Amino acid sequence: MKQYLYITLIASFALICCKREKRHADLTEIDFDVKIERFDSAFWILDTTQMAEEFVRLQTEYPDITPIYTENVVQFGHPDSSITHSTYKLFRTNEEVKQLYEDALNMYSDMKDIEEDLTMAFRRAKYFLPQIPTPRIYCHVSGLNQSLIVGEKFISLSIDNYLGSDYHIYEKIGIYKYQRPNMCREKVASDYITAWLSSEFANSLADNLLSDIIHHGKILYIVSVLMPETPEHIIMGYSPEQWDWVKNNESNMWNTLITTKDL
Repeated sequence: MKQYLYITLIASFALICCKREKRHADLTEIDFDVKIERFDSAFWILDTTQMAEEFVRLQTEYPDITPIYTENVVQFGHPDSSITHSTYKLFRTNEEVKQLYEDALNMYSDMKDIEEDLTMAFRRAKYFLPQIPTPRIYCHVSGLNQSLIVGEKFISLSIDNYLGSDYHIYEKIGIYKYQRPNMCREKVASDYITAWLSSEFANSLADNLLSDIIHHGKILYIVSVLMPETPEHIIMGYSPEQWDWVKNNESNMWNTLITTKDL
């Protein structure tokens, strides 16, 4: 819990300290659309009667994420392994897995609103950060495991971690109440961008809390520049009331950190 409070304070101070500006970006010559590639549904509909051929096809279509997903996320093994193929068949018949997949795929059958937000964010990123290539954008179902996977040239978000704060399985498996409000559709686009920027700008000097505050402040400031129409409280992961409280109590929180010498 103490670590969570520190993370909360870091995020709060970060965006407060970096006063938000709606920086102008000339996008007249930047014309591309972000399309979220549906690895989630592609993985779920593999033909279980011809596993070897299906996994070859999956790797051909999604060569970067497939081995990372099967080995590290669902932990079946290498895509070419017969153990992976037999495990997949059992996976598909598990009733809890089926419900999670079906709920996630139904809720995110249409992702146009998220694609529009990401399109604007990555167009602005191309203007402000032209040296950084735009990654491929995927989504997957992790079984409530990793929310985001960031590879060398792609980023993927686990849509089953964004089914709404009142999704019944979250409480059933013991996800903490403070986590659930951010497990919603409104957080998807900004979480994609935050994870992408965090991977591009790693913090090599995180030797104390103040360094973390400064680094996270830079990341969150760039997120706010790339997503100027997204409310600050959504970027921060707060309700409007929580964000107002944080701003109103900024001096008190700083005084606590200084008094306890946590910086």
